[in-house]
Amino acid sequence: MIKIYIHTQGCTANQSDSEVIAGLLKEAGYKLTDLKNADLVIFNTCSLKSPTEQSLFRKIQDNAKTKKIIIAGCFPLSFPEDKRLKNYSLLGSFDLKKVVDVVSKTLNGKRVVLLSRKAEDKSCLPKIRDNQKIAKVVISKGCLSNCAFCAGKKARGKLESYSITNIISEVQAAVADGCNRIYLTCQDTGCYGFDQNTNLIELVKKVLAVKGNFKVRIGMMSPQWALKLLPELIEIYKHEKVVKFLHIPVQSGSDKILKLMNRQYTIAEFKKVVETFRKQVPIDSISTDIIVGFPGETEADFKKTVELLQWLKPEVLNTTKYWPRKGTVAGDNYFNSIDNPNSHQAKEISKIKQERALILHQLK
Repeated sequence: MIKIYIHTQGCTANQSDSEVIAGLLKEAGYKLTDLKNADLVIFNTCSLKSPTEQSLFRKIQDNAKTKKIIIAGCFPLSFPEDKRLKNYSLLGSFDLKKVVDVVSKTLNGKRVVLLSRKAEDKSCLPKIRDNQKIAKVVISKGCLSNCAFCAGKKARGKLESYSITNIISEVQAAVADGCNRIYLTCQDTGCYGFDQNTNLIELVKKVLAVKGNFKVRIGMMSPQWALKLLPELIEIYKHEKVVKFLHIPVQSGSDKILKLMNRQYTIAEFKKVVETFRKQVPIDSISTDIIVGFPGETEADFKKTVELLQWLKPEVLNTTKYWPRKGTVAGDNYFNSIDNPNSHQAKEISKIKQERALILHQLK
């Protein structure tokens, strides 16, 4: 029996995709195993960070000597021209239903490239869950933002919300399967439904109406959408079946840097959302994300980020050192301004990012 290992990077949506891949492969008669014993490895990839990318390709090269390889997920969608991909089968995030065929052809020595951009509704596909009690339910692809730093936009594209009817069917199946946590996830839950004359509030209301003993955790939402939905969002969060967890990434404490990042909100608006939640809902955990060392960030800008975090006191802080990604506005500007990535200037920038990341780490 052919044995397959799935290596997953990145967000909850990627984790959900790997669960689907595993379910489809098991249904087709393949055996899921560990890396050591695999005949074929599927790398379900993220495209957001350079260090993640470097680690990924080292792992791919090591395993390609003895195993068949499929590179799936966001990286081949974001960087299809990357020369390191040329010897491997590629499976984008929206072609998962064809994974069995791709595996079969790859095992037979053929290179397959499937990199569709059209949304694939993955509701109610078979899954092998990482945690039998948690259902990771993807509600859309893409988003409505155009952040200057984000390579994920190249992979996931514009917002395409999935059908509420199909999402509810998946939730019902998960609850019947024994799941007591429903994680609603995508690139940005806050803008769900804006392309279909509905919104996150309407979706969550219908999820909460599903019969069963479960709670709903709402995934990451950008501050501008949280602000747009704020009164109704507060009422939804008061519901006993909604987990009191708010993931709202601010990225910087400086309005100047937010503008350079093309984030569509101000620090004042971010604070309004947080203050309203804290006054009206007994939030157990606030999670936020920060990028340090974004091009143009001065010591004064960074000080504003420190001050914001000292005010916010998040229970979860995800700190990322800025890494330029080709094809993004900020990344292309960076590469045009730095002649040599190994120059003294580049090394100084790297040192500053490391120092600032350490300062934020010590705030925890």
